[in-house]
Amino acid sequence: MYLRLEDIICQLASDKRQRGEDPVLNAEQYRATIWCEMVTRFGKTFRDAAELHQATLFLHDNGACVSVIFSAHEILSTNA
Repeated sequence: MYLRLEDIICQLASDKRQRGEDPVLNAEQYRATIWCEMVTRFGKTFRDAAELHQATLFLHDNGACVSVIFSAHEILSTNA
C-alpha cells in the first residue's frame, strides 16, 4: 500500500505542476484525494485515517513525500 500511496503522491504533484499549480494540499484535501485515488486506481484504500497517517509519516520520514507540499503541522502532527 505504501508504494501505491507514493505513486499517487508523485502523480498528484506532476498533474498540479502541469496545470501550473503549486503542489500544495491541506490536510482534508490530502486525505480525501488519496482516499478517492486509492479506491479508483486499486479498488481499496487504507483501513482508516490513522493508517493513512502512518503511511504518510513513513513516506515523509524516508524522503518519499517530497513531491507534494502539505502542511506538515496539519498532516504529520495530527493524530488521525
